[in-house]
Amino acid sequence: MSRLKDMYKNEIVDAMIKKFGYKNIMEVPKLDKIVINMGVGEAKDNAKVLESAVADMEKITGQKAVLTKAKNSVANGRHMCESVLSESDDEIALLMAECALEIAKEEFLAGNLHNACHWFDTALRDADQTTYYTGHITAPAIVYFRYMRSISVSLTSYEAENLLPGERDFSAWQETFCRYALIMEQLENLAPLHHFDGDSPLERHLTMHIEATERKAAGDFAGAYAILQSILADEDAPIPVLLYRVLHDMETCCKALDDYKGAYDHALHKLSVQEKLLAESTV
Repeated sequence: MSRLKDMYKNEIVDAMIKKFGYKNIMEVPKLDKIVINMGVGEAKDNAKVLESAVADMEKITGQKAVLTKAKNSVANGRHMCESVLSESDDEIALLMAECALEIAKEEFLAGNLHNACHWFDTALRDADQTTYYTGHITAPAIVYFRYMRSISVSLTSYEAENLLPGERDFSAWQETFCRYALIMEQLENLAPLHHFDGDSPLERHLTMHIEATERKAAGDFAGAYAILQSILADEDAPIPVLLYRVLHDMETCCKALDDYKGAYDHALHKLSVQEKLLAESTV
């Protein structure tokens, strides 16, 4: 890697400046990181396949491989319930609503926003069929819908229209992303920096974005931009919906700093991310 970095600095940068006429060395494209993924479906039947794949990946990259095992989808449990249960009651309706909420959150974090809308609507519809308390379902769903509307007005809910805006938001505060969304909505009324106690990549990125937003609100656009750049440079990529918001804020910071070329680049990247977020997909 050191040899390639030296080649980039000593040869590639000068060659690209001459070929494309860049006026500033910062305009020269560069690689921040390279992520290599390998799917090993056979490992579910043979654990040795996984060990071999990890060893191969470490030989290729020269770095320790990070092993991420797939989780069983909540959708499987819901589909199983639908296939064996012919009638619904309060307990079943509550279970189905909770399953739909978890599926919706999975789709949201994966950036499949139209699918997420469908499942959040399903969760609200199922929750309406039970007499049990469902604030832990309806409150997060409403917060997610409000956040998605900030990306596109096409991401709306017919079921949520019957619920008051902000109704029982306190029930959503226990969820990491909902807490972040609520903080962002009310940031102008908050004094100290809010952060998350966990050390997961998502919690780290959300805390950084809140700090960047506070700096931007205080007029420190350079400081905010530096934090936003750190989110993009993190070894763990931000989830798609957060990437969209980060790029939007980077565009705003560049305009405030009279960097219109940077603002244009971030705007193009943001539109590309938005297009993917709004892509129709099969539920």
